[in-house]
Amino acid sequence: MSVYTFISATEAARLLADFPIPEPHRFQLRPIQNGIENSNYFLQAGKDTYILTIYEHFSSRDINWYLHLLDFLRQNTLFVPRALTDKNGQRLCYWQTKPVAVFEQLPGQHIEQPTPEHCQQIGEFLARLHLYTRDYPQTRTNSWDTQGLLSTARQLLAENILSIEDKHLLTLELEQLRPDSHHNLPQGIIHADLFRDNALFLENRLSGVLDFYSACSGPLLFDLATVVNDWCLEDCFEDRYKLNPHKVRAVLQAYQKLRPMTNEEHRQWPAMLRFTVLRFWISRLLHQNRDKHNNNSPQNSGQLIQDKDPDVLKYLLLYHRDKQRNK
Repeated sequence: MSVYTFISATEAARLLADFPIPEPHRFQLRPIQNGIENSNYFLQAGKDTYILTIYEHFSSRDINWYLHLLDFLRQNTLFVPRALTDKNGQRLCYWQTKPVAVFEQLPGQHIEQPTPEHCQQIGEFLARLHLYTRDYPQTRTNSWDTQGLLSTARQLLAENILSIEDKHLLTLELEQLRPDSHHNLPQGIIHADLFRDNALFLENRLSGVLDFYSACSGPLLFDLATVVNDWCLEDCFEDRYKLNPHKVRAVLQAYQKLRPMTNEEHRQWPAMLRFTVLRFWISRLLHQNRDKHNNNSPQNSGQLIQDKDPDVLKYLLLYHRDKQRNK
């Protein structure tokens, strides 16, 4: 949730005139800086707060897929955002040709240092997401499956913008991948990006899960490994990271209480932990290095952009490599 495209409160009031938002003459906008995909603002209208999102890369068709998924999840009592509709029943409007949506703000705050209790709740949420959507009729291609990751990684290597150390590690990891490795795993709708900054807690209870823009059809184990790698991450010292076993246990026990893992999922668990770290390490490297070498990027234009540090995932990847090597 960064800011690439700017809009004033006056312009937002005109744009959203047909939406049921009170007191447009008193709109106040505050940019949201965490995240890297879309332009997001807190929109204050009287006593009510909303989230205004300007989509930088997604088509209207893509966004409507996500919005339909959110509707479905809300109907199944999961805490996810609700998009407002205008007087004509439309949820999207356009600013500078870019799609715009407005969401009710969910209560709560992000958790920087989750406890095992937080991890237990997110594991339970993830299991419910996977169970409720197992018969969901609308599928969506996963652009970050094994074949997509291989293609993106090779493109990144060809651009010759990585450090020697990063290039060497990435090459070693790519040698371990098999394009068909996930075919025997249970598939379904996955969030695909359930990091700590995409969840909210109110009084230590999960109050909302955000940012379903990476949601797609894929191996359920990918979601579980993504959650464990982020929510159970522990900073040791001198750029060393590991997973906290108590938090890992909390996630897995809560998840498997509702959806037990299959034998094949257990077998592929160590490899999936590495795969998900590799996937997000590559995407962070892409974003960081392309901004660094692009003089026309929003970052170099003085706009509000927040990069996530790819080195955290590099060191976590090394942790997983060492752990599997020592078995």
